[in-house]
Amino acid sequence: MAQDLISNSILKFGLDGYGLIVASNEKDSLYFIKITDKTKKLPVLLNYTTLKTSRDKLEGSLIVEFPFENYKIGLYFSNSNVEKEWVRPFYLSLYNLDLGKHNTFIDTEPPTSDDKMNLRLNMFHSLYYANTISNIRRFKIETGGVFERGFPLIYDNKVVGVIANSNYQNKTNIAEVIEISKIRDLLYSQNKGFIRCKYFELLEDNKKETPCEKEIREQKEVEKKLAEIKKRSKKEYRETKNYPIDYTFGGNLSTGMNLQPFTSGKITDDKSLFLNIILNPDNYDKWSMTISPQLGSTNIGGTFLYIGGNTTNSIGIKYLNAKSKTYSVSFLMERRYFLKSDYYFGLGFGYTPLLSSPIKFDYIRSDRSNVSFSESTKTNRFVNLISTRLSLMAWKFRADFHVNYYLNNIVNNTFSFDVAAINNLNQSYNISKFPFLEIKQNGFNYGISISYRLKGIWKAQ
Repeated sequence: MAQDLISNSILKFGLDGYGLIVASNEKDSLYFIKITDKTKKLPVLLNYTTLKTSRDKLEGSLIVEFPFENYKIGLYFSNSNVEKEWVRPFYLSLYNLDLGKHNTFIDTEPPTSDDKMNLRLNMFHSLYYANTISNIRRFKIETGGVFERGFPLIYDNKVVGVIANSNYQNKTNIAEVIEISKIRDLLYSQNKGFIRCKYFELLEDNKKETPCEKEIREQKEVEKKLAEIKKRSKKEYRETKNYPIDYTFGGNLSTGMNLQPFTSGKITDDKSLFLNIILNPDNYDKWSMTISPQLGSTNIGGTFLYIGGNTTNSIGIKYLNAKSKTYSVSFLMERRYFLKSDYYFGLGFGYTPLLSSPIKFDYIRSDRSNVSFSESTKTNRFVNLISTRLSLMAWKFRADFHVNYYLNNIVNNTFSFDVAAINNLNQSYNISKFPFLEIKQNGFNYGISISYRLKGIWKAQ
């Protein structure tokens, strides 16, 4: 299997030797190297074949060349990658090896321009260090055969170098080898940072990632830890800081009762969303101020009996679905009590002006009970309330029980509308109806609300 990975990384350049795939970063592209003599010029465009492509000629283009002793190493790019599932082989550094046996793939015949590669393994013996030249390792072939520049030198099924010379012309039995780690360093020098791994993706000695991939992973881990520390520090800072102003956002449900209740008893059912703007929310020894704008809707109660009966000269009315929108701002002074380590209570008093939009309501007539009609008061109404609030605060949540007292009525008791009727003489006339006549002034509104603190947390000092 390991030998197959290596052989599938070998490219053939016709009569011009062989090369080695060193990276395949993208779906349809690969990078490979070609070695030639220092005195020769590397071709800008280069045709190649692989073990899988046989006679099909693919093309690569020169990216950069590196001088290395008596040779040149060219790095090529090809976007005609037939090795789309190329699996990168492993490599070793020659510096880490003893003088044991090595081998390489050799072609059983001299290179031709159109034949397949007929590869087989041949044994090489490493020569003593005294016989090496600078940065070049020399190996002696054990048996006869053709070795060509570009063939990988193999030790323990791992690539250790690339042969730089050829013996099919001068019949030498000495192969000069450039270490794969030297080639790696040259390709890494082409770019800085993580991108330098783009041109070399072989894996070192059974490792699962290249040095750059390891750096990227470690860098991401460091960045993740730093982000967590920063987030934790920011959270701790926000939780321990005393804010001069903070905000809570929440919702409210409430109902209203009249001091002199009419038939149904209820004045209003209210729902609203609000934003509390709190001045000195963490000042526990002094009063704080809360400004609370609210947007709500109100269901206004009324009689559910027919008014006027269903006599010859009168028409009874049944009122349905009286609703309006409300806009209010509460101004409250608050102070904290019964402080505990993780929760405490607060008590506040204040004033709330409220603007009610025109009240829209439906009704049915006793003489046409299968048809509903719509009507509106057509005017806004301004209401004044005295407000008090009992609060429970813990972490970032706040629960309030509030009671509001109406200083004036939320509806106009004298509002009326006309209903057309016909008498016994078949004459038409209007009957005035007062839908809110029984809703008295000076009622209470009470309810609960839940809100979430947006910046700091509620804490007892």
